Amino acid sequence: MYSKSDHYSPVQAAAMRQQADYNVARAFQQLGLFTFAARYYERALRISEEVEGGLGKRDLVFECAHNLNLIFTLSGNNEAAKEITEKYLVL
Repeated sequence: MYSKSDHYSPVQAAAMRQQADYNVARAFQQLGLFTFAARYYERALRISEEVEGGLGKRDLVFECAHNLNLIFTLSGNNEAAKEITEKYLVL
């Protein structure tokens, strides 16, 4: 027996996992559950780092980093916001 994910390359499967984590994080953020949202944004960022060569056009690293930066800034954690900015948002 095989699972549906057997039909996808490792990069495609990672992109789908990242998309799912991003969507869960956005839902938590919309509900005001920022601690949970931050956890899922961080998971999505780790997926991007784990895939050799990146996820290409499907990578949500900038969206995740931006939203995580907003959460940290609004909560007063400016040091964490600065780290996220320097690591993911500065070209």
